[in-house]
Amino acid sequence: MSPCQNKGCPTLGWVYVTHVCRRWRVIAIGHRALWTTLHTEYFALWDVFLQRAGGLPLNIVELDVFRRISDDDLAKAIMPILPSAKSISLWSTERLPKDLGCLANCDLMEDLTLSTIYSAIRATSLPSFHANLRSLSLKSVLYEWNFRAVGLRKLEFVMLENPFPVDTMWRSCFMDVLDTLKEMPFLEQLNLSHVMPSPPAFIDTNQRIALPHLRELTLRGITSSCTTLWSLLDLPAETSITIDCCDTFMTAADLQLLSESLRARFTYASVPVYSEVVVVEIDSENRPSTLWLEVGHSDAYFGINKARRSTTLPLDTSIIRLMVPGFMDYLLD
Repeated sequence: MSPCQNKGCPTLGWVYVTHVCRRWRVIAIGHRALWTTLHTEYFALWDVFLQRAGGLPLNIVELDVFRRISDDDLAKAIMPILPSAKSISLWSTERLPKDLGCLANCDLMEDLTLSTIYSAIRATSLPSFHANLRSLSLKSVLYEWNFRAVGLRKLEFVMLENPFPVDTMWRSCFMDVLDTLKEMPFLEQLNLSHVMPSPPAFIDTNQRIALPHLRELTLRGITSSCTTLWSLLDLPAETSITIDCCDTFMTAADLQLLSESLRARFTYASVPVYSEVVVVEIDSENRPSTLWLEVGHSDAYFGINKARRSTTLPLDTSIIRLMVPGFMDYLLD
């Protein structure tokens, strides 16, 4: 099996067959859908796969970790076929042109992943994507907050650690985050990790962001950014929420926003039934004085004392998980 495609995935990767009868060879070659995934693991065979795919939408997976393919050869092979792709995963985006405006013309694209092996900051913009795009994952690469993807169901925008304040030409502000999310009304999953700059001192709380279909919300990063964004979101009662604030201290204003947002979760006409409430204080080198609050169900509890085998919840399960600083800065004044 292909270790790159199959490792940690529920679906099988490629099976390498050394001998096959003529009948099944003809059947396999004639079945176009078998040849639509172009992986850099077998880059030399792309022309063969393209011919046998016969014009069907493609799945492009660029995962050339050891850089066996030259930058020029990689770009020349990928760029012309992007408009024919339904799914695109580029794990070495620093090797491709910084201007990815060509992605705006990918009308067939439903799933896009842009990633880098090492964290990178791009003082550039992503394009306005076609309405067919359903899933967008940006991993370890910080693009500016002004892209548009009105049809998105899933947005994953993740940096491994907090890059702020950003000492580059990166120009996005917190209001750009709000403006971008307002144009994504169909979101069902939203995961933002260390990608939100600090909010301004004053924000009009009447400028609400309605996400009526959201099932999972995950916010990690600066406490003020996480609490402010959560306070501005109008969410369904059953939305599962994870807020992970990574500062050492929390201000009184942040605590007020956090408390108000948490209280609002229990004011809906039909509040989910939560069978467990867990409060734990964590004090470790990585997380000094962190308060862990979890409200959920015994069959979906992934708390500090149980194995967290998965963060994917059943569709009918709702939890609230907060990890916030245990220290208040006004206590030190």
